[in-house]
Amino acid sequence: MTWPFENDTSAIVKKLAKRNLKKDKSRNILIIITIALAACLIMATALYFFASGRRSLHDAAGRYQAVIDEADSGMITKLANDDRVQVGVSHLLGLVSCGDYRFTVRSMDETLMKLAKYPALEGTLPESADEIAVTKAFLDRIGLSRSVGDRISLNLGDGEKEYMLCGILPAEDSNDSVFVSQAYIDNKVSAPAYSAYIRLKGSDGWSKAAIQDELSALCGELGIEPRQMQFSTYYCLYNGVKTLALRRNL
Repeated sequence: MTWPFENDTSAIVKKLAKRNLKKDKSRNILIIITIALAACLIMATALYFFASGRRSLHDAAGRYQAVIDEADSGMITKLANDDRVQVGVSHLLGLVSCGDYRFTVRSMDETLMKLAKYPALEGTLPESADEIAVTKAFLDRIGLSRSVGDRISLNLGDGEKEYMLCGILPAEDSNDSVFVSQAYIDNKVSAPAYSAYIRLKGSDGWSKAAIQDELSALCGELGIEPRQMQFSTYYCLYNGVKTLALRRNL
C-alpha cells in the first residue's frame, strides 16, 4: 500500500535487487573461476615436481655410489676382480693452463662412462699414447672445430705435441677435459694413484644405510682405509628420497 504522501519506489527496489543479483552472480562466477585456476596451478606445480623427482630418481639409478681415492694398481685389480661391485677407473694428471683458462687432463674407462652417466661418446676412448678424447666444451673454449680422426696439437703439460682425436664427448656444460689413455699414464707416471668409482651390483631398491654398510664392509675386507672412501652425495640424496617414497607407499 502506498500512502498519498509517499513515492512509489517498488520499481526502483526491484531494479536494484536485480542489479545486485547480477553482481552477486558475476562475483560468484569469478570466484569459481579463480578457485579453478588456483586448483589447476597447484596441480600443475605438483605434477612438475613429481616429474622432476622421477627424472632425478631415474638419473640416479645405475650411478656410482662411492669413490675410493688414492687406489694403486693392485687395489684396482682387487676391485675389478670382486664380483660384488662394478668399478670405473680414472687417474687425474692435473690441470693444465692454456691462455687465460685451465683444463683437466685425466683418464677414463668405459665402465666409468656408464656409472657417471656420460652422454654417448662420438668415437672411442683413447688406447694408445698419442690418442686423446675431449669434451665438446673444451673444443668450444679453445675455438677449434675438429672431428673424430683429426690431428690436434696440444700441450698437456709436457710440451706441445700432436695427437689423434679419437673421441668427442658431447657435454657442453661440463668441465673442459682432455682424456688420455692408460698407455699415456704408464709413460708419464711411475706409480699412479687412481680414483675407483664403485657400485654394488644388484643394489637397486636398497636403502642408503644398507648400501653404505655393505660398501664399508667390502672396503674393510680389501684393506681400504675409511678415509679413502667418499659416498656419492648425489646418489645418496636421491636414493634417500626414493626410499622415503617407497615407505610412504607401503
